[in-house]
Amino acid sequence: MPAPSLPQEIFDKITDQYAFGLDSLRPIKTLSLASRRHFLQRCRFHVFGSLTIVTDVSPRTMAMLESSPSLLTHVRKLSLVFDISNYQGPTRMDRAQRISQVIDKITGLVTLSIRQKSDHTAFRRRFPALGWIKLFICL
Repeated sequence: MPAPSLPQEIFDKITDQYAFGLDSLRPIKTLSLASRRHFLQRCRFHVFGSLTIVTDVSPRTMAMLESSPSLLTHVRKLSLVFDISNYQGPTRMDRAQRISQVIDKITGLVTLSIRQKSDHTAFRRRFPALGWIKLFICL
């Protein structure tokens, strides 16, 4: 006689309690491997809940997101950090396009943080609001 199965909500609560207060994502990643059927989706919720993009999206990250676009549905907090000193030349449009491709697939965004990282004082004087911008979207 097979053991009765528990509702998925119970596994989600276990995952949430396990993830609460952890400083590292390693234990959550390990839990996701324990049972893909019961823990994987809720672990992804915690692992991919916050995404930071600094100046560009790496080819490795783009490949991962292209192979599993559903990962971006878990992102609730997005931080964009631009280094203006490293954001020039013909590749800037490629970078902007890659960042745009990622942002277009994020459907559950709650918090967007945009930061300008460069130490260019002339740029800061001209665009002082770009030092730190925080937008809170209330859904």
